[in-house]
Amino acid sequence: MNGEVFAGSGEVVGEVVSNTSHLGYQELIGDPASKGQILTMTYPLVGNYGVNKEDEQSDGPQISALLVREYTPFPSSWRQEGDLASYLDSQGVLAVEGIDTRALARHLKEHGSQKGILSTVDHEIDSLLAKLKQAEIKPSLPTGELRTMGSGSHRVVVVDFGVTKSSLNALMDLGCSLTIVPAHSTAQQILELSPDGIFLSSGSGDPASFPELKQEIEKLLGVKPIFGIGFGHLLLGLAHGFSTFKLSSGHRGENLPVWDLAQGKVLITSQNHGYCLKVPALEGLQKPEAVVKIGDGQLTHLNLNDRTVEGMAYRKAFSVQFTPAPEDRLYEKFIKMMEGERDA
Repeated sequence: MNGEVFAGSGEVVGEVVSNTSHLGYQELIGDPASKGQILTMTYPLVGNYGVNKEDEQSDGPQISALLVREYTPFPSSWRQEGDLASYLDSQGVLAVEGIDTRALARHLKEHGSQKGILSTVDHEIDSLLAKLKQAEIKPSLPTGELRTMGSGSHRVVVVDFGVTKSSLNALMDLGCSLTIVPAHSTAQQILELSPDGIFLSSGSGDPASFPELKQEIEKLLGVKPIFGIGFGHLLLGLAHGFSTFKLSSGHRGENLPVWDLAQGKVLITSQNHGYCLKVPALEGLQKPEAVVKIGDGQLTHLNLNDRTVEGMAYRKAFSVQFTPAPEDRLYEKFIKMMEGERDA
């Protein structure tokens, strides 16, 4: 598949994924859950409102490359602080336009996410295929340092598996003071910080690839209130005895329907992940009218497209697979758990 480069140069290998979101390309580019991916935007026009510092979800682009149908070189928005091409070029991210992104998305839907290679230096198909065959995509976790943010009354330890700025801001807006610790922090190190609650952040990949994380989270169960999203949701499930599996083409988009069993309503969610929690006893479960007890947990949210798990609740802990929106009030639920623990 050929296209025209509008940012970056060189040669990159990554997992090719597609995202159906109409907006939010900058957030997806900077989302640590997108780390190392060759991101394909199915919406045909990208770059039309530029980029700005406020929409950054991390300290820079996380993707390996960007594929679009058409790039807009002259953005127009009162919020813009620059154009997407200049932003990607300054960070060395390869970006290509002129791709039939919807055909590529259909291919990924039918055949699953696959490794891909992009190059501006090697145009020989056989050579690129040989490189792709030898390439190995290894899972990794961020290696940040301990840092603090906020000055609220609720002390929260954030375990950083690839936390987004929007998650940190949501917690601080609700009166939390945050201590952000590296992904490989031990349970003892976390508890020594005397938190009121523990937040397991989102991130990329499958936590089952890091069994040492599960061992440490198991030591925190029932000790302090825990809230997990994305990667953190999967890790919390692993710690409770469930397993994970890779989706064929992932859940990536902004309009994915999720059934909230507790409230009896449908949430329209934003998601960006390739793995799900494997929970027994879901076969034949269509649209339950209440929370379903499963093992040591309760199924609280169900994907209405493929009936996969989107949320679980446990003793002193709960988690969701999707990105919480303000109207979902899940961060508020975490605050109430911490307040109830403090008053007990």
